[in-house]
Amino acid sequence: MLAAVVPILLVSYVHLRLIFRNIKSLKFSEPYEVTGRGILHPISLINQDFNQFILFYSVSNILELRREIDVWSRAADSLSTYSKDEKQVRSLLLSKVVHLQNKLKAKIRMGG
Repeated sequence: MLAAVVPILLVSYVHLRLIFRNIKSLKFSEPYEVTGRGILHPISLINQDFNQFILFYSVSNILELRREIDVWSRAADSLSTYSKDEKQVRSLLLSKVVHLQNKLKAKIRMGG
C-alpha cells in the first residue's frame, strides 16, 4: 500500500506546484468591495457614516454595469451570422459590450 501512496503523493505535489507556482495570480485584481462580496445592505447603512453609503452606491453601480455587460454579450452571442443585417447588429452589440467594458475598467480604476 505504501508503494501506491508514495507515487500519488509525488504526482499530487508536482501538480500543485505547477498550478500554484505564481502566488500573484491567486490574488484578486479588484478591491474586495468591487468584487461584490463586500456589499453593504442598505438597511445597515442607517447607523453608518456617509462614506460607506457612497461605497455601497459605487459597488452597486459596478455590479449593475457587469450585469449589463453580461446581458449584451449574451444577446450578441445569440445572433447568428448568416445575413448581412445580423452581422451588422452583432457588431453593434459587440461594440456596445466593448464600450461598457471600458467604462467598467475606468470605474474600477477610479475607485467607483
